[in-house]
Amino acid sequence: MTRPVRLFALPLVLVLALPALVGCGGSSGGMDMSSLGLNSDLSGILGNLTGILGGITSLSDAQNALPDLNGLNADLGDLVGKAAQASPEQQQQLARTASEAMPRLEGLTDTVTSIPGVANLLKPTLDSIMSKVSGLM
Repeated sequence: MTRPVRLFALPLVLVLALPALVGCGGSSGGMDMSSLGLNSDLSGILGNLTGILGGITSLSDAQNALPDLNGLNADLGDLVGKAAQASPEQQQQLARTASEAMPRLEGLTDTVTSIPGVANLLKPTLDSIMSKVSGLM
């Protein structure tokens, strides 16, 4: 014969566990949501930038990519402004993300600007982007 499950214990367990769960991710340690948001935003911008640069194989591609690059440059500027107000821990996370992406970005930038005519078109925007990424490191 099986014993009936005592469901009255479940609410008691939840009531006792709730304070511990609520305390997770608080300011006492770990990464808070704003840190995750900033780092996620940076990762998204860098991912988009990598994709755009990787798709440029001609001057025509560069001309088509310029509005998107200008948009990413503006987004990155907004993020840099928010990062200046972030906690030291958040800034360290952003620095780590930027540092990990920088070698790939430098390689892609070098490749793209070696295409005839592309450097004249994209260099000002790419220099601004790279300066902002470097500033996060």
